[in-house]
Order: sequence, then C-alpha cells, then structure tokens
Amino acid sequence: MQTPASTNPSPSPIHDDPGLGPGLVVPGVDTPPPATPADGATVALAEARSTAFVAIQDAADSSSATVPLVVAYVLMWVLVFAFVWLSFRRLASLDARLRDLEGRLERGRPSPGGDDP
Repeated sequence: MQTPASTNPSPSPIHDDPGLGPGLVVPGVDTPPPATPADGATVALAEARSTAFVAIQDAADSSSATVPLVVAYVLMWVLVFAFVWLSFRRLASLDARLRDLEGRLERGRPSPGGDDP
C-alpha cells in the first residue's frame, strides 16, 4: 500500500552527507570559511560566474601552434618518404645481387669472394 506524498517523512540527515560518512564532518572545523580577497573585491559564487567565452581585451598576441604543427606534419611525411625510398633502394640492390648469384649458379661458377656463403 502506497502512502500519499504529503505524509512521506523528510529525508534523514544521512542523505545530506557530503560523502565522508556520518559523524566524520565537524561543523565549523571541517568547513572552510568563505574566501575573501585581499583587495576587498567581491567573490562571485560558482553559479553566478559566466561560462561563456569572453575575449581578453588588450592582451599580447599569444603564439599559435599552427607553425609547429605544420613543421611536424611535413617532417613526418619526409621521414615516411625517406624510409620508403631507402627501402626501395635496398630492395633493388638485393634483387640485383640475387640475380647475379642465380646466374653464377646456373653457369657453375663460384661467387667472387671465395668460399664465403
């Protein structure tokens, strides 16, 4: 049987627990005093502060990350192309050496270098 909403008891103090467990928070000791700035300015509550972007006026131009990003991008592509080019050259050299060895084996001649495998 359900009870009407008006007769529900109020939540127990455990529901207001900040996550430390019951009896672990000492009022006045564990709660810090409100922050007060030294120059007498007012401190805005977190709910009252604006969350929208506001550009800073009269600020010095900050450096952009565009130039280092482009340099890194170009450098990576140069390294990739250098790796592919060097791999192609090495493969072509090995292919030529393999063809020379196959030709020598067909003719029955030893390779120049003696008995080295």
